Amino acid sequence: MAVFQDGNEMFVAIGGNMPLLGRGLDRNLDKIFPGDLFFTPAGQNFEDSMEAGNLHAIHFSGSSDSGADSGLGVYKNVAAKGVGMQNFGHRTLDNYEALVDSSEENFYGSLGANNSYFDGSGTGYNVIAGGDRVANDGFQMLTATELTAEGFDQNSLGGTEFFGFKFNLDAIVPPEPPKDIETLKGIAEGYGFDWDGQGWDGELDNFEGTIGSLQTEIDNIQGEVDGYQDEIDAHQAQIDIYNSRKVAAKQEVERIQKDEINPLNKSNNNAVKEVPGGEANSQIKKELGKRNKIVNNLNEVEETISENPQKIIDAEGKQNQIQTKLGNVPTQEEALELAKPKASATIQDAYVAVAELESQKKA
Repeated sequence: MAVFQDGNEMFVAIGGNMPLLGRGLDRNLDKIFPGDLFFTPAGQNFEDSMEAGNLHAIHFSGSSDSGADSGLGVYKNVAAKGVGMQNFGHRTLDNYEALVDSSEENFYGSLGANNSYFDGSGTGYNVIAGGDRVANDGFQMLTATELTAEGFDQNSLGGTEFFGFKFNLDAIVPPEPPKDIETLKGIAEGYGFDWDGQGWDGELDNFEGTIGSLQTEIDNIQGEVDGYQDEIDAHQAQIDIYNSRKVAAKQEVERIQKDEINPLNKSNNNAVKEVPGGEANSQIKKELGKRNKIVNNLNEVEETISENPQKIIDAEGKQNQIQTKLGNVPTQEEALELAKPKASATIQDAYVAVAELESQKKA
């Protein structure tokens, strides 16, 4: 395996005889895949890094043994596990060393075989047990051609398989917070650098003043924004009141139409059809009294609507519809005229007689 850094990008090339898509031999239904690649901070071994929550790992293969459940890429807060025994692997590192030729130069990479990083008696870890996928990790799988273009020499790694990937360095090493000026001056003086001779303090003072002015301007703008937000909230409260009144007015209109106007229209029609001669007048007057009560109720609805400064177009349209329907309720004279053709012959004769008496009276 080879690793190199280019700015914030980390490139990893892997050479060997294990294909990226795994190998099954006599068990193709349950292939063995490459494990996950782990990174520990400097100064911490694997166990300490994992217990401190500083362990990172790269999930780059399709291994079903891995607990990386958010796809290929960089994971943080990693807990690791070993699945070697489930895949015909070695129980411990010492067991592996006893069975393979470890005399090759650079067998352990940059570390010696006796380095304390290696625990020969441990079961070891080779896949992610759990962790959180790092956002914006820059992870991308790379082909052999792409790795060669980046400068990797496939022949130096050996093996029949050659693949790799890249990711962002800050996905596993968060950038350090900027140091304050006094700390930087101390570092510079420690290296014998003439800080004062650079004239930077004056520039920094001007910069601080500019930042202060900009911050004041930002605060003022934020104050205006907060004021506008208060106005918006107040308008929204008025709109909520308007909507509540509009709903109440609509419900009242529907109730009046259903419970009062419709029954009165039906009652008036029945009165015109059934009440004889002189009794029709008193009955119609009684119904007209009820009609006036409805008008009063409509007036109350109008007052409710007028309390809101905005025009309630829908409510006014409904009001006009109700007034139109109300206008269709017959007046006293119209009701009498409608009643005449439907009355019995005796009642019709009575109406004729009354009309003649009225004309004689006027004469």
